[in-house]
Amino acid sequence: MTLNYDNHNPCVILTRPVEQSAWLSDALQGYGINVLTFPLLDIVPHTEKGLLTLLDNTFSDLSGYALVIFVSPNAVIYALRRFRYPWPEHVAIAVVGPGSAAALANAGIAPPRYRVIMPPNGPQARFDSEALLVQLNLSSLAGRRVLLVRGDGGRELLSNTLRENGVQLDIVSVYKRQTPLIDDACWEKMEDMVMRSMPCAWVLTSSEAIKHLVALISSRCSVIMRARIYKSLCFTSHARIADIARDAGFNRIKQYSVGDEKLFKALKSWAESIQIK
Repeated sequence: MTLNYDNHNPCVILTRPVEQSAWLSDALQGYGINVLTFPLLDIVPHTEKGLLTLLDNTFSDLSGYALVIFVSPNAVIYALRRFRYPWPEHVAIAVVGPGSAAALANAGIAPPRYRVIMPPNGPQARFDSEALLVQLNLSSLAGRRVLLVRGDGGRELLSNTLRENGVQLDIVSVYKRQTPLIDDACWEKMEDMVMRSMPCAWVLTSSEAIKHLVALISSRCSVIMRARIYKSLCFTSHARIADIARDAGFNRIKQYSVGDEKLFKALKSWAESIQIK
């Protein structure tokens, strides 16, 4: 959480888990933008003995799978912490976006040695379950075993579509989502930023975070504060998240391409557009 800020500079409120906000927070502050880390979601690994045993048993032999799908960078990170074997080269991998591909590459799992399937990059790129399904040859996976690595909860589109197409699907959860407590100091800092005349923008990247924020606003904010928050600019990375934010009450929404560098570029451009640095 940024404790000291320049009243003349814009502010950005980051709502992702703390560990996922560090690089972006440093980059924004280096550019002269005030930053408040205001986590609305925590991602934590499972610790239950039964689940860990299941994970270890599953990861001990992946040779029988035609494909392993990771739904997020967190799925990659927490799964590979339990994976103690060389990745079998004949087992293809599919990921939803470049963040997951980067997490795999950091572990030494990358093309050309390994086949990694991902939605293509480009100006109109989409990184979601729908885009990944387009890249998968579902007919060739019918009757074959596929492993889906994800967290608790989330969308069921990917799993439902795979099963509908005859895939023998196994699912393991390697992390869970939690709604963290927002302490009074952090809450007061947010209200102070929003109520001052400085331009303020929220970064909202998940439906769970938006739902948690709406609940907090309803229970802790005055009518005036609610209005100020919902009038703030909101940055989202996906049309579906933008729709959820709009339904929640935000009506000034900018959509950016997936990735921290692209988000930084979008926020930097916004700061420049209001001629404040």
